[in-house]
Amino acid sequence: MVVGKDTNRLLRKQDLVHIATLLTIALGIGVYLIATSVLICEDGTYYIKWARRFSSDPIRVIKGHAFGYMLLIFTGHKLATLFCEESSVYTWVYTAQSVTLLCRLLALIPLYFIGKFFVGGKRSFWAILILIMLPYPARFGSDTMREWPHMLFLATGFLFLLWGSKYGKWWAFGLVGLFTGLGYLIRVECVQLIVYGILWLVASLFFAGRNMSRAKLLLAMVLLVTGFAAAGGWVIGLQEHILSPKLETFIHSLAAGESKFEGAVEVNYTAHTQMQLAKVAPDGCVCWLAVKGFVRVMEKITENLMYFFVVPLAIGIFSQFRKRRLTAVPHLYMAVFVLLNVVMLLFLYRC
Repeated sequence: MVVGKDTNRLLRKQDLVHIATLLTIALGIGVYLIATSVLICEDGTYYIKWARRFSSDPIRVIKGHAFGYMLLIFTGHKLATLFCEESSVYTWVYTAQSVTLLCRLLALIPLYFIGKFFVGGKRSFWAILILIMLPYPARFGSDTMREWPHMLFLATGFLFLLWGSKYGKWWAFGLVGLFTGLGYLIRVECVQLIVYGILWLVASLFFAGRNMSRAKLLLAMVLLVTGFAAAGGWVIGLQEHILSPKLETFIHSLAAGESKFEGAVEVNYTAHTQMQLAKVAPDGCVCWLAVKGFVRVMEKITENLMYFFVVPLAIGIFSQFRKRRLTAVPHLYMAVFVLLNVVMLLFLYRC
């Protein structure tokens, strides 16, 4: 009875006020940044280039790239040409920026409810408001970049994963698979939700305190995999690789007994620190590369949080996990999610 009561109160009138306020502020900032931008990022020219090829050579685009963001740009441009007479470079650029901004606005909704799972609606509102105001996320949300489109599907799938696992909603896992598949078309990292879902469902088969019958657990697993395969998993058989090219290159370099990434990561140490660390960790050591990658990740996180919000974030995380057991479904998922994504960031920064 308590579960049903909590579920019915998942969306309240105050939540609508919070979301409307957040969307209004994010829209104003996004439109301003698009209107005042002079140049788009270098990656944006790549995405627009391949988005333009969808009409002439769609098979090549699908087989050679994570094409989801390019498809969104192509579709948005088709809609834009209905209201303008000619297509130009500016049409493609503004379309790509608008698509990114729209995805950012939509992503704020699942992010708000994910925050509500952990800290309640009021605190989640202030957390998302800070996220909106931070310069780096704001710039990414008005440029031709795929971070926010990926975040939209990742956050939505993660929300349904939390909801389905906590309240025993077997059909929610079908939506997890669906949004994960769509996110997979943008970035392969989105597939981590399928791993979380399968592990939780398999483990729940042997738990006495499970909130779904074994039949529903199996049905949820079928829906999870089927939804993923239908939405985005089908491209695995068409593309040349499953993992990201960077990760595949790193794995091959480890197998060959060497690191091709040495020297690619630049960390701003003082000369004294460099000499001291060089004594205990020679270049070329995988562990040493991991340390440098971790330092680089921490630098990026603190820069994104403008340094000021790092301490409140650390205090908040410690407070949440101190008060609640790690075995609670949302906190368990979040702990695994943060850990895995930090590891992926280490790979990104050539660890």
